[in-house]
Amino acid sequence: SAFERLEPEKDGIERIQDALRQTENAVDHLLDAMRSHLCMDIDRVYNSKLAFPVMVKYLVDNGGRFPNQATMAQLLHWYVNVAIWGRFSRSVETVINQDLAALANPNPTESLLRNLQVSQGARSIAPENFDLEYTKARFYPMLYVMSRIQDSRDWGTGNQLRAHSLGDHTNLELHHIFPKAYLRRNGVTSKDANNMGNIAFQTRETNRGIGNKPPAEYMPQVAADWPGALESQWIPMDPDLWQVKNYRRFLDERQRLLANSANGMLEILQTGIMPLGESPQYISQRPPVSETPAIDTDMDPDDESVILEEANRFAMENGFPAGETTYEVYGKNTEEPIATLDLAWPEGLQTGYSQPVALLINEDDAMFRAVSNAGFRVFTSLDDFRRYVENDFLTDGN
Repeated sequence: SAFERLEPEKDGIERIQDALRQTENAVDHLLDAMRSHLCMDIDRVYNSKLAFPVMVKYLVDNGGRFPNQATMAQLLHWYVNVAIWGRFSRSVETVINQDLAALANPNPTESLLRNLQVSQGARSIAPENFDLEYTKARFYPMLYVMSRIQDSRDWGTGNQLRAHSLGDHTNLELHHIFPKAYLRRNGVTSKDANNMGNIAFQTRETNRGIGNKPPAEYMPQVAADWPGALESQWIPMDPDLWQVKNYRRFLDERQRLLANSANGMLEILQTGIMPLGESPQYISQRPPVSETPAIDTDMDPDDESVILEEANRFAMENGFPAGETTYEVYGKNTEEPIATLDLAWPEGLQTGYSQPVALLINEDDAMFRAVSNAGFRVFTSLDDFRRYVENDFLTDGN
């Protein structure tokens, strides 16, 4: 992360141009591998971009390519673990330098994994790692990847949710298994309705076809029409758990199934086996990485995810950078985050020139104070955030 100043008059412009070409080629190769083998085809699932300098340096050191499948699988295994356990959440320069140094060892991927184990411990994924709102969870990308590469199937067609199965009219959408409006009518909070255990992915047509039907109504028909489709998305098959009165039990069982599957996927990657191999023709057909996440069509204006997406859209439409979701704030001497921000601009809306900004929805006063004390200007509603942007940045003379 520390680098020499490049001076064209001293080093020559060719050296800089060559370094940029190598970097660009390595990034392209890395993205192709992640899209092809992990189906990471939307920007939102790249939740550890700080790992990219390490992976790109590895590729540049090896001529811009992975030498073999085993090495690719192990480096992707490292990336997924870095992302879900938050290795680069703090002391970024120190951590990047440790991992760059590991690349000089005879077996770089083993050295990277050893660094990860030293910092994070020998951890496996537990059901409680999926017991969070999907808008705040590091494990949301894991759920997306699992749904794409482990033969998960659409509930309206029975088709696999793999890249080459999806056309222009079958883009994936985020689906609440128990509809939010239905849960709200039955006394379940928005926070619990957005639990990752209640999230699946469907094609657009299927998502609209299910609409706001409760699972006890639509799941028996899915099970009859497309045997195995529900199980492919880790749905507990006890019909009693499809009743809203048993919603918490449904979440507990589905989170257990998700954790078991996630651990199995990571074990396969660590052994050097790719969980999904697609022929090159599918890579070229796949659309570029998009800034648009899978769409949640079961939306209401009071829902937290809608508020956050609207705040981000408002900022970008007015020329500001996109905010960071699930941004972790650390105290001066803490190893664990003191807060996880719904949406944040840690460098300010005008990067480096304005105060850090955070949007907190449905959080308590203690969280508000902790984030404020960390130097953030905190907003708890979309209207207040909009007024701040308009009054401080968009008025005449600013």
